[in-house]
Amino acid sequence: MTKIQAIEIRMGDRIVAYCNNKQQVCTVRQVDNSGQGSIALTVCPSEHYRLSLSRVIRFQRDALVDLAS
Repeated sequence: MTKIQAIEIRMGDRIVAYCNNKQQVCTVRQVDNSGQGSIALTVCPSEHYRLSLSRVIRFQRDALVDLAS
């Protein structure tokens, strides 16, 4: 796994994050860079996007995030 800063995350990236109370690989579906020091990511734990499974997670802009290979 490679670590990248949260500000470098793009739609379609696969990251390792806590989602649904467990650490798992999630696909980034939307990035909201609100400019308030944090980034909100809409992620889905499956490769096929389903709105009912998606979750919003937040990171500080300079946080290091694991990028799944």
